[in-house]
Amino acid sequence: MNETRKKVIIQEIIYWKRNRLLPEQYCDYLLVLYSGGEEVNPTNSTRTTSRKKANYLYGIVVLLLFFTLFLNYFTQFADGLQMGLTYFLLFSLIICTLLFYKNNIQYQFPLIGSTIVLLLATIQTAEYMASGQAIVLYVLLIVNCVIWFVLGKKLKMIYFLVSGILGLTVIFYIIVRLYINF
Repeated sequence: MNETRKKVIIQEIIYWKRNRLLPEQYCDYLLVLYSGGEEVNPTNSTRTTSRKKANYLYGIVVLLLFFTLFLNYFTQFADGLQMGLTYFLLFSLIICTLLFYKNNIQYQFPLIGSTIVLLLATIQTAEYMASGQAIVLYVLLIVNCVIWFVLGKKLKMIYFLVSGILGLTVIFYIIVRLYINF
């Protein structure tokens, strides 16, 4: 087989591997088969393109986070509008997380941002819907901590697992301290 044909096949296998069109083990096997055992690296153009795409997506995530914080702490919008925009930004961050995951880009940063905005949105909701009722806030915070714990278990992310456990511990300690006097 001539060299140009091998290069085209190898590039095609790399594309399949990157876009998960075939299982990784099959792609690795085919790469070893067609490269004759030599190490195959993706071309620089595909790496720079994916790096530019990743930087663009990271920029969007940072802008969404800053816009959320600005919206909640430095504006005087009506509460309903502020909550609606916060939930819109939350769903935008979740979509960014899914895009990162789909494009094989590290999705931890937008996932952390999504959970922070979710925490902010649930606190806002508790203040708006049940102002002065601390038990509603505690329940929503417990739900957040359970979400963190489940994410940590499912995605094998130790920091979510630890933050979920610590959050639940602190919330239960506060509830016991406030409502059950020792």
